[in-house]
Amino acid sequence: MEDLLKKINSFKEFIRWNDWAIDKLPVFFTACFYLILKQPVISHIFILDFFIFVIFISCTAVYGYLINNFADLDIDFKQGKKNSLSNFSRTSQILIILLTLASVLVSGLYFQNRSFFIILWAIQLFTSTFYSLPPIRFKERGLIGLIIPFLAQLVVPTLICFSIFGNLYSLDTLIFVLYGFFKGGAYDIGHQYHDYFRDLKTKTSTFAVKHGSNLIFSIFKLFIILERIAFILLLIIISRNLSYLTFSSHIPILLPVFLVYFILFLTVVWKEIKEKVVSDPYYVNIRGLSNILHIIIPNVVFPVYLLFILILKDFTYFPLLVFFLIWIFPTPSKLRGQIQALIRSRE
Repeated sequence: MEDLLKKINSFKEFIRWNDWAIDKLPVFFTACFYLILKQPVISHIFILDFFIFVIFISCTAVYGYLINNFADLDIDFKQGKKNSLSNFSRTSQILIILLTLASVLVSGLYFQNRSFFIILWAIQLFTSTFYSLPPIRFKERGLIGLIIPFLAQLVVPTLICFSIFGNLYSLDTLIFVLYGFFKGGAYDIGHQYHDYFRDLKTKTSTFAVKHGSNLIFSIFKLFIILERIAFILLLIIISRNLSYLTFSSHIPILLPVFLVYFILFLTVVWKEIKEKVVSDPYYVNIRGLSNILHIIIPNVVFPVYLLFILILKDFTYFPLLVFFLIWIFPTPSKLRGQIQALIRSRE
């Protein structure tokens, strides 16, 4: 059993699971659960659509990171960074990437008739490929290199999600895209900030290297704040659209999540005002209240809550809950740190 766990952890490290599976993909899962819940007619085809979408979006994420690793092999070696492809021959590296791309193509073709899917898919493949690969290599082209990653990783996939399960011409789409824009921006701008000195050393011409760490840190803080505001707006819009679902006494069904998030939001903001610093929820070693605000509630608590509502509507959707709990299983093991953070905040 121990050997099996080691192999699983090794595989997860190879596909860079921690970079996309928990921090990013649950945004799309949340959108899927909400859009399925919003459908006026229960259709079990949504379950099949969802699982094929999971395969598609996961393979797409792995493909993007493999391409980045492939293009950055020499730079990562100079920076002393671990690269999952470094232990393979050049032929094997290319074969792994092509097999992953084939998985993306096969799963993606299932959705080819959905509204605007092919166009959005082409945009995502293009940006994922040429963010790192020459001759374009967006990542070394200043501002566009700062924006492309979170467009490819969160904004365009969010639009793809709505093209499959919902309506692209809706307020829902706009709010989810805004949230994805700011969340992806905070994550990827923070990545450039934390890689600043290594990129400077190897003369990698990122936006941060060209404009300095102070500017990139200011943008990072701004996007963290905007991400929180966008999520509050998201909760309000979803609550309004699901207003027909209530507890007894006509209490909106999303009110508990909204109150918990808003109280935590005020607590974190008050702490930041006193300490005169915006908390980093993504890259600090000690995870605190800000991590709960940005990851635990939006990526774990909220989608699980939506799934429970969906199951109450139709128990056939229970497999989605089982799947999601397995997907986020490593996260609850980290909750001890979150509980300790809550205790410290009350001291």
